[in-house]
Amino acid sequence: MKINSQDASLARQGLFGIIRIGVIPTAVHLIPLILQDIRKDAGPCASAVQVIPNEDIISKLISKEIDFSIMYTDQMPQANSFEVRTLYAEHQVLAAVDDSELPLQPEITWEEAATLPLALLTKGMHCRQLIDTGFQIAGVTPNVQMESDSLELIHAELMLGNVVTILPIASFPLRISGEQKLQKRALQGFSPGFIGLCRMKDEPITTFASRAWGTAVAIDYAHAIEKSCLTPVETEK
Repeated sequence: MKINSQDASLARQGLFGIIRIGVIPTAVHLIPLILQDIRKDAGPCASAVQVIPNEDIISKLISKEIDFSIMYTDQMPQANSFEVRTLYAEHQVLAAVDDSELPLQPEITWEEAATLPLALLTKGMHCRQLIDTGFQIAGVTPNVQMESDSLELIHAELMLGNVVTILPIASFPLRISGEQKLQKRALQGFSPGFIGLCRMKDEPITTFASRAWGTAVAIDYAHAIEKSCLTPVETEK
């Protein structure tokens, strides 16, 4: 009865269905791209998006609170009850405002990055763990001046020129407003994580959620990131 009531409510609003997505914080800016294609392919819809860590995503998949997730593939469940699709390799870059003094070459070493005033995500987040591994392998201690689980706070400090940061390209806003722009450098020898889609394989799923999954799987994420997010490297001032 609850499902029928929800369907009736959606129909009154002229909506074809609702899609519930769980996404890790560093991939949140992909959600508008996904929802745009879902609306185009499957019709007008409502959406409920939860920005949560990997471990919470898994529990919400099992409890059927979300239809599918966007998360790191190496942290996805390996059980047969989960369907997993790898989408793209996550490329992290060092980013600074345009008037910061960075090396002119398109790549920066971990040793050079360690000397800069860094704002990083907290140590419990997987992409931060990949960054820490890079510094450890290089044998250097980074100059971390801010740690936060808020991308918005890190972006704000970055745009004020107070810090530089290391983040996945897809974690930056799709558009940078105002006159202040960013320059970016790839990190030498960085081992990327892989981002993918995950859902429960054998659980009942609505027709709309099934169509939404098919749309999400078909998106060329590497091209979408290159087109809509910040370009990986800018070397000209």
